[in-house]
Amino acid sequence: MRKNQDLYAIYSQYERFLTGYAVAVLRLLPEGFPSVEDRLLKVLRGGGFPLTPEAFAEHLQRSPEGDATREVLVGALTEMQHQLLDLLDTLSGDIGREITYRPLSFLSEHGEGADPAFALTTLARGGHLRAREDLLERFSHWPAGLRWAVLALLEHEGDWHWMGLFLASLKDHEPEVIRVAVTAIGKSGVAGASTRLLGLLKNHGEGVAVSAALALARLRDPEAIDPLMDLAGRTRSQKVRATVVSALGEYSDPKLIAFLARHLEYREARVRANALTALRKVFQSLGRSEESVVEKMKLLLDDSDHRVRADAIHSLWELGHMESVEHIESMLQDEKAETRASAAWLCGRLKLFQLRETLIGLMRDPEWNVRKTSAVALLVFGDTGRQALRTLSESGSPEQQISAVFALSLTHDPKSVERLLRLAQTGEELSQGTTDLLLRLSR
Repeated sequence: MRKNQDLYAIYSQYERFLTGYAVAVLRLLPEGFPSVEDRLLKVLRGGGFPLTPEAFAEHLQRSPEGDATREVLVGALTEMQHQLLDLLDTLSGDIGREITYRPLSFLSEHGEGADPAFALTTLARGGHLRAREDLLERFSHWPAGLRWAVLALLEHEGDWHWMGLFLASLKDHEPEVIRVAVTAIGKSGVAGASTRLLGLLKNHGEGVAVSAALALARLRDPEAIDPLMDLAGRTRSQKVRATVVSALGEYSDPKLIAFLARHLEYREARVRANALTALRKVFQSLGRSEESVVEKMKLLLDDSDHRVRADAIHSLWELGHMESVEHIESMLQDEKAETRASAAWLCGRLKLFQLRETLIGLMRDPEWNVRKTSAVALLVFGDTGRQALRTLSESGSPEQQISAVFALSLTHDPKSVERLLRLAQTGEELSQGTTDLLLRLSR
């Protein structure tokens, strides 16, 4: 479950399962149901998938392996499952439950590969108690990738009736399965759950420790503060340290101030950036700040890393230090694309209306990420921002038109989504943008 090819395999397996179900219903369908036949044929033509498997494979080739890519897959799987559940409701009303559910029952017992797991998950989500019992009984016998996919679907839906499965999965031998279970437990808010997570901070690898720290932050159990601080001090993983520093920002405890302030000087940029945000949250929860620490935060306005500068500006702004805006103007003109993109994000985050024209200009930037971020930032300006995007989508430069259409599509504007898809099919630069959009909408 660490490689993008594993994610592609799961996406392809669900696509085959959904296609196989549609074919099975078509074979059982009596004459006289043309609307049902049309809907099933739409599924077979790919209408039930955020992306074709080929397009998803291309997206994975461009994407680094990691948590963000796994989240994209879970969003896409969830979208496909929602479409299947909607299809089941429609078919049940049109042709009856017997024909609708017979293929799923068959696949759950006699299907090949991943079909039984996905069929049982679908039936259980639809309220079939026998399928729920079968899923719990068979779960541990499925391959690791399939256990991860099913557990991720259940976690993503926030159905805490599966808490017994989540708790049992803390003992799974596959770290990625444990991580999903940990995330689910953290989101549940179940009293006393933190005691099951504290032990995962030690000797379970980087990924599990990161997920456990984030889950403990969600639960906000004060008993977790000292173990988290201890982990930040002894870990050799910069990712774990940065995550713990971020997680501690969810607590309201004065003793954290000095601890987090020390990490403002840490050599790893992610740690410094997270320390800024964590301190801002602690100060806000306490209702006061310490001036000496704020002065240390101000020093990071000139940090060598653009992410640290962006978080320094944002955190200080939220604490009432508005003078940091001049640093944003400088970042918008920086020679590095990632710095310009960070500044554009800040303009939207802080609603800097006075920099609206600068954002419009950046929609002609040579880098897609800068153009995209600038266009999305304009959405935050409300009606005036959307009107500017509509105007640019019609009469702006080619780069501005594409960026504006992408941003407007995020508002689920049908005309913009249709135009975005049409532009992508003509071979314009938007092939990547369209993929970004479809996967965002699926989440």
